[in-house]
Amino acid sequence: MTDDIQNDKFLRKVLGQIRRYKMAGAGERWLLAVSGGCDSMALMHAITLLSRAGHVDIASLHVAHLNHHLRGEESDRDEQFVRQQAAGLALEVSIGSVDVARIAEQSKMSLESAARRERYKFLAQTARRLGCRKIATGHNGDDNVETVLQRIIRGTGIRGLAGIPAIRPLTEEPGETQVWLIRPMLGLRRREVEDFVSQQNIEYRIDQSNLSLDYTRNLIRWELLPALREKYNPDIDNALLRLAGAAGDAQKIISSEAAVGLKKLLISRDNNSCHFDAIGFSKQTRIVRAEIIHQALLALDTPLRKYGSRQIDAILALVEPAPSAEDLTGGKGTKDTIQLPEGLWAQRVGDSLIITNAPPGSSMPAVTAGEIALAGSGKTAVGGGYLWYEQVGKEAHEVSAVSAEIITAGKEYLEQFLRAKTARQEVFDADKIVGTLRIRARKTGDWFYPLGLAGGKKLSDFLTDRKVPARLRDNLALVCDDEGILWVVGLAIAQRAKVTDETRRLLKLVIE
Repeated sequence: MTDDIQNDKFLRKVLGQIRRYKMAGAGERWLLAVSGGCDSMALMHAITLLSRAGHVDIASLHVAHLNHHLRGEESDRDEQFVRQQAAGLALEVSIGSVDVARIAEQSKMSLESAARRERYKFLAQTARRLGCRKIATGHNGDDNVETVLQRIIRGTGIRGLAGIPAIRPLTEEPGETQVWLIRPMLGLRRREVEDFVSQQNIEYRIDQSNLSLDYTRNLIRWELLPALREKYNPDIDNALLRLAGAAGDAQKIISSEAAVGLKKLLISRDNNSCHFDAIGFSKQTRIVRAEIIHQALLALDTPLRKYGSRQIDAILALVEPAPSAEDLTGGKGTKDTIQLPEGLWAQRVGDSLIITNAPPGSSMPAVTAGEIALAGSGKTAVGGGYLWYEQVGKEAHEVSAVSAEIITAGKEYLEQFLRAKTARQEVFDADKIVGTLRIRARKTGDWFYPLGLAGGKKLSDFLTDRKVPARLRDNLALVCDDEGILWVVGLAIAQRAKVTDETRRLLKLVIE
């Protein structure tokens, strides 16, 4: 080590965390999530120092910042601050922008939950675009203490008690490189982070919302934890961290046993459903049954933010005890079918337990709009049942209109567009479009040649690889020209229409 790093306890601990959890793979690109606050600024400087001193083998570092627009001009100042500080370290920055308050209202989520969901969506999209294998965040040990306590208050099992994992997969898409979420500072306490920032004269922004008692986490930080330290246990933080560590060790054992059970009890599985041997399932210990359900939900690519012990218990009730014949025929007693969050259903059918993303016999309404020609410039109304699929959020959205614009611009515009683009925006080489642009649904025998893939594949296989629920596929909007599919909206564009250094005119499409 260089003398500076050898003598810096903070940097040694960060490096120890990276090595302990094998966070760094040789020659990988890292994305640093930087809000501008104390923790994220410490992270940016620490990883940059360790990387440039050769202690961590990182091919390149890139900074990502999402403007939530929750604090007006203050949010904009945070964005500008991150730009300036990253430039001072010669790091490139990707900036995202999202109206979290509007999204929270529309989706009936708390501001905290909506901000977290949008932040991780943005980070995953940015990492994929840049080819980053790791996304580093500035969570520290105090964040872990608060998380464990918050989960205890809300009600949690062993998985929740384990707290924030030091490393976990953020995305796992067949045919794509997995992206990992890592926390290099999780083994350090907040005071250590603040001391490092002070000693290194690192500037940072103060988010006044972190002081507001309108948020649950702030109540825990500023009221509950101080009271617990003063009145019950001065060492409560370390006690909760030890609990999290023990729960994490127990969870590993349970997960391993459940993985064996899942393989043994699974009768069949496709993109739509999992079928279990309900009798064998009921013979597992209850904690293993719950973990098998958790793993099955992950296998169905289900966002788990709305799944807690109550939802898991409702599924388990279908097999403990086994319903009687009267129950299965719709008589009084235990229900044989229950509706779950995120569009899932669970059903007991004879000796089978079925978890599916559509109720038995259900399907999406057929597309009624037919094939729609798109204006080469301006907005075209669509509707009629067409959907686009957002892979990061695992959500389908209705297509109401498509806006087209021809742009004559250079590399600078393209780079700016790519930094801010979302899944509902794409650009193409306008001079590679053949014939008339149009939107249509899929047809038997459709092939697609996605960007980055050598050759093509059946559209059905592509949608399977991307884990698009089968019930949505007939409604997916496909932007086509006379040579075939140009864009599976929300997922990928065709290789033949990509923008290159020779491109002179861009076709920009935006889905509304």
